[in-house]
Amino acid sequence: MKLSPKLRFPEFREEWKQKKFSEIYNFLRTNSLSRAELRDSGQVKNIHYGDIHTKLSLHFDSSKEAISYLNTIDNSDYCKLGDMVIADASEDRNDVGKSVEIVKIHGDKVVAGLHTLLARPDSGHIAIGFSGYLMQVSSTRRQIWRIATGASVLGVSKSELAKIVLTTPGIGEQQLIADFLTAVDEKIGAMQKKINLLKKYKKGVMQKIFSQQIRFEDENGKDYLNWASKNVGSLVKIISGYTFPSSTYTDIGKYRVVTIANVQSERMNLKNASMVATLPTNIQAKQILKIGDILISMTGNVGRVCKVDQENCLLNQRVGKLIPQQEVNKEFLFYSLAREAFLSKMVALAQGGAQDNLSNKDISSFLLDVPNREEQQKIADFLTALDDKIELEDKKLEQAKRFKKALLQQMFV
Repeated sequence: MKLSPKLRFPEFREEWKQKKFSEIYNFLRTNSLSRAELRDSGQVKNIHYGDIHTKLSLHFDSSKEAISYLNTIDNSDYCKLGDMVIADASEDRNDVGKSVEIVKIHGDKVVAGLHTLLARPDSGHIAIGFSGYLMQVSSTRRQIWRIATGASVLGVSKSELAKIVLTTPGIGEQQLIADFLTAVDEKIGAMQKKINLLKKYKKGVMQKIFSQQIRFEDENGKDYLNWASKNVGSLVKIISGYTFPSSTYTDIGKYRVVTIANVQSERMNLKNASMVATLPTNIQAKQILKIGDILISMTGNVGRVCKVDQENCLLNQRVGKLIPQQEVNKEFLFYSLAREAFLSKMVALAQGGAQDNLSNKDISSFLLDVPNREEQQKIADFLTALDDKIELEDKKLEQAKRFKKALLQQMFV
């Protein structure tokens, strides 16, 4: 098999070379300090495996990452430029062996902490920035999955990691690949930042709209009448879901059953939704969901409100469907109930039993301040336009991520 990628810079012709991990990297000392033993400030920064899984960038810059500190200096080796810190344990197969590469350290003292491996490349073998991508490619990930052991928690040992085979080009080509992919990552980061700012703006403007600090005007530039307080029960009809016997669920089916787990704040998440092949004979038409229907979780993580955004979905028990009555605009109602104020109130009402539960009475009793229909429409149009903008940017971001994934597949062996 010829060891060269499908996509490469034209000035390079030599085949890539294969070496064992242990021929490129050396393992150094880490510590096993728990979260409770770490501090918010200090002299030595500590990379905990949980941070690798949840928040650290692939390329670690010590001036940009918010991590904990050691209370005292221990016997761990300090990280250097080009080092990799690898999480050796994970409950998720996809994250076992996830790593960060130290690309900027600014003279800071940084150590690798609990459930991590610290790997340092031999001088002159690996370009700065390349290791992080090398650990992401499918050929490397597949080998890590094969050596991971454990039941509920998967682990990777030094001895097994040392045996995996890495395929690399010369250091000049490594640097060009790292620089190119870093530019792609920076573009993705800028797109994510834009989305975060849009979401922050939306949250802030919603607070001002629903506290009436921001008001819309009529076509003549005049203020609308004052808002009126109304019970949610006077504005909506609450429909309960169908009780699906577990025996009706299938691995592949036409219909997805929307449970409380699928109702996230503002959005549905049908990633692990149960399925049924056919409609139950006694299901009610109102329990067959349509795009735009408003749902609320009534058990567990109660009070979350979302809109249906896919077809062929069915309403399960303990999920409520809110049908707006003539007095209220559907989109205005959704944004009114998707706020933190409503969620917090529902959580407070539901607490107390073995499992949090909401009743129709709990939901119906919540007071909403409601303007007239014209102002409702203007508020709904404004917030919908914001959501459309966020959704468009989300799609661009996902497209960029797919582009990067394709690059990783084609620029590596």
